[in-house]
Amino acid sequence: MTEKRENTVKGAPLPMKVAFDAWWAMNEKNIPVHHRKEIILADFRARGLSLAETIKSYNEGLNMYGLKLK
Repeated sequence: MTEKRENTVKGAPLPMKVAFDAWWAMNEKNIPVHHRKEIILADFRARGLSLAETIKSYNEGLNMYGLKLK
């Protein structure tokens, strides 16, 4: 067994991951238009985020990019 699996609580749900495109569709109206999707995705990738992350991870990445969701 891996260490990660041993440290999880039995029956605890794993954090739900969403695709970047789904996260973008949920939030694009709250992001100013001059911040392009491709630029934000490139920034996220440079920070180590993948194309499937938790909503919290994407929101934190956007905060590090310099924007906060309303």
